[in-house]
Amino acid sequence: MTYFIRCKVELNRLKTSLGELLSVISFLSTNTEREREKALEFAISRSPPNDQLTSALLEISVDLNSTTKPFAGIEQFGAFAEEEEVLFMFATIFRIDDVSQDEKNKNLDYKIEIMRRR
Repeated sequence: MTYFIRCKVELNRLKTSLGELLSVISFLSTNTEREREKALEFAISRSPPNDQLTSALLEISVDLNSTTKPFAGIEQFGAFAEEEEVLFMFATIFRIDDVSQDEKNKNLDYKIEIMRRR
């Protein structure tokens, strides 16, 4: 789970791509579900710098029993010892499950749900 600011044009493209695949072209550092409140707190603590950008929370579901795991827990290497950090490797492929406005938290613009492709 991670917070980021997205271009509204890109976000609209994701909305029309439900069920399609998404490849990350860099390493992706995320937090675990237990760190969700921290991610939300960070997300709502700052506004996007202009009206072309919007805030979003990326929720990633993975199968921990999968034989191939393009991710690893790296909390022992992170800058914050108390943070449960997970790093996804370069070129991990995800499926876009949902892009919706976050009804629970009005200060957050969107929630994007993706699942690691099996």
